[in-house]
Amino acid sequence: MIYMDTSIYEQKLFEGISLSDLNTLLDCLGCSKKEYRKQSIVFNEGKVIDRFGIVLSGSLHLCSYDFYGNRQIITNINKGEMFAESIAISGIPLPFEITAAQDSNILFIKYNKLASVCCKACQFHTRLINNMMNILAVKNINLTQKIFHLTAKTVKEKILSYLNYVSK
Repeated sequence: MIYMDTSIYEQKLFEGISLSDLNTLLDCLGCSKKEYRKQSIVFNEGKVIDRFGIVLSGSLHLCSYDFYGNRQIITNINKGEMFAESIAISGIPLPFEITAAQDSNILFIKYNKLASVCCKACQFHTRLINNMMNILAVKNINLTQKIFHLTAKTVKEKILSYLNYVSK
């Protein structure tokens, strides 16, 4: 079975799901695992995707390009992190490119398989959907917090806002 990589079992998405149930679930979801060499493109900008990924090893860059072709790394996606889930759910074209920052292994999950409970109506599938909702909620709250800091009027206010948040 392609899922014997133990790092899969450590993902927040699969929290609360037993190892035996997880193998059944991964088969049900039609997951695929793929290797990418350093600097390989995982997803092209402008592509509509129906799956999201979890980095099992290595790391990725989420990049955008300006009018002159200059690349800006928006964020790093490290081992254990999930990526492109909001884009897969929304069905909108990717507004950025995702590339391998180093040799990487990625587990891909099709969103439509995750969102609909299988014919067996497995309890662990419901747990998976709840885990996904929790992950999306936390990411949404973190992004809202970043926006809060960045909308302060001066650099001093931005720094104070951030430091106040971190000190809590």
